[in-house]
Amino acid sequence: MWPKDFPEKQPQCTVKEQFDIKKLENLLSDLRKLWPSLSNYESPESFWKHEFNRHGKCATEDPAIVNQHGYFKFGIELMKKLHLLDKLIKNGIKPDQSKQYETALDQFPLGICVSYAECLNWS
Repeated sequence: MWPKDFPEKQPQCTVKEQFDIKKLENLLSDLRKLWPSLSNYESPESFWKHEFNRHGKCATEDPAIVNQHGYFKFGIELMKKLHLLDKLIKNGIKPDQSKQYETALDQFPLGICVSYAECLNWS
């Protein structure tokens, strides 16, 4: 999940919360299945750390998200609602920890714009 203004600019926020995998223990099964790294990260944990530090910290200022656990839980719920994994597979992309994708996200054949309150057009 990226901030709404991405990629034009990254928001600035003052949240000091640091990524802590222990706070995500009850989400790990869903994270491994629904939020795998599609590029070259050492581990799923390093990818999730990047996601939270780069995109999630400011999201915690939203009352619907509040903290790191809320950020990842919200993302998982959104992926389940959008059936994102099924759509990736349908378009020939089967995320897997043993594969790496060098293609930028905007080059995937998804035809989707997503914000929890914005549009979804899947071809």
